[in-house]
Amino acid sequence: MNSKVLSPQNYEIGRYVYHPHLDVYGIYIVVRSEMLETPSVLVNIFKLFAENELPIVHFKLSRPQLKEPIRALIFFAIGRRKEVIDSIIEELKRKDYIIEVMLIEPIFKGFVADTVMFPPTLNGERIVILRQPLIKMLLNAIVKEYGNGFEVLLYYIGYEYGKLAYATHVEIVGRDREKMITLSKVLFQLLGFGRMEVADINLKDKTAVVRIYDSIECSSFKNSTRPKSYFIRGMLAGWFEEFFGVKMHSEETKCIARGDPYCEMRFYRAKE
Repeated sequence: MNSKVLSPQNYEIGRYVYHPHLDVYGIYIVVRSEMLETPSVLVNIFKLFAENELPIVHFKLSRPQLKEPIRALIFFAIGRRKEVIDSIIEELKRKDYIIEVMLIEPIFKGFVADTVMFPPTLNGERIVILRQPLIKMLLNAIVKEYGNGFEVLLYYIGYEYGKLAYATHVEIVGRDREKMITLSKVLFQLLGFGRMEVADINLKDKTAVVRIYDSIECSSFKNSTRPKSYFIRGMLAGWFEEFFGVKMHSEETKCIARGDPYCEMRFYRAKE
């Protein structure tokens, strides 16, 4: 179950483009789901832009889902050749595998954004994206105001969330234990909580040791004299409780908030 944790490479999200010195536009395209396995689809779409000498400056595809249409965003620069936009749109509409095409006008010169797709979802559930400065401000302000009581509350909110997350993971990959561990690590990172390493897991004794690198929670606290992971530790405790099928106890033995290189959490069967 051990896995190597790679050096961080940030992924800049956002369905928008800002090039102040360019005229940028967007096109929203909906493609039939069965075309996902057809290699030439994207090539043919991109070819239209290449033939008209329009550079694509940003491109996004919605995550593919079985039997669901594929939604794409193409942001491109046009220079002074605005007349080609209509012809590209008409050409796209003539393709039998495209369901819908919509032009996205710039909001102001150099700035175009996805104003079509809302709300953002993950596995069909609505999500919201919070920047770290806001998370840091919220955590520090509430902990300062309410102290240990809020820390306990954070843990149990995380605990219940971890149980829900486990149920979602089961829906995706079933109860294959190795796949469950792998999926949980990947989604944990994709959602921005941090990078997870399962340092040790014992199915017989029902114990686990997890290391979190770059924890979004603990990086919000500096120069602490004690570990500060409550929500994430609770989330993992709830997840492992479902995974092992027994009540779990947890403790954080290392934490980046107090200067350790990573946060280390230990999970083991709770005493009856």
